[in-house]
Amino acid sequence: MAHNLTEVSVMMPEEVGSRDIVVKRRGGGVQEFKDTNRAADALHFVLLHSRVHDGWSPDQIGLAEDDGDYESRRLTCNKYYKYQLQQRPGETKYYLLGGRLFDEYVCLNFAKAEQQRFNFVGMNQTKLQADLSQHIVDQMMSTDVDENKVGRQVILPATYIGSPRDMHARLQDAMAVVIRYRQPHLFITMACKPTWK
Repeated sequence: MAHNLTEVSVMMPEEVGSRDIVVKRRGGGVQEFKDTNRAADALHFVLLHSRVHDGWSPDQIGLAEDDGDYESRRLTCNKYYKYQLQQRPGETKYYLLGGRLFDEYVCLNFAKAEQQRFNFVGMNQTKLQADLSQHIVDQMMSTDVDENKVGRQVILPATYIGSPRDMHARLQDAMAVVIRYRQPHLFITMACKPTWK
């Protein structure tokens, strides 16, 4: 039975797009909202947003002490949801009391944050200097390229966690530690709960 499951997950297709919310109006007609609209969270998670506060939208400006330019003060999707999900003393976070609905909220907003990161990397390839990579040239010069599968290739930078460059950098860091301090004899992991004192 589905209600006995203990985990929630999100499956994201290879061609990730926005997840639109379609609202049927009482008087007839339909209105669509992109998932980046500030009303999308309140429309999708009515019980969690009972006070009808706005969700994240790409044009939000964060509170910054300095008067930097727009880009430096822009509030990213990732930062917004990290702030929303933090427990702070003296505040009741109704999100955290939502049970399975909270799980769905976290998963969908994680997917939204990942999509925004992919969009940023895709639209800023020249700033990231990734499209000069030798890997693209090698791929295009190889003889076994299917011309039907050639499209716009996006190279993920090393700062994108889980990308091949990130994994290679982590491997190099681990090898440097082994060279400096010799091969480890023990591998110790530790779990920590926020309620531990």
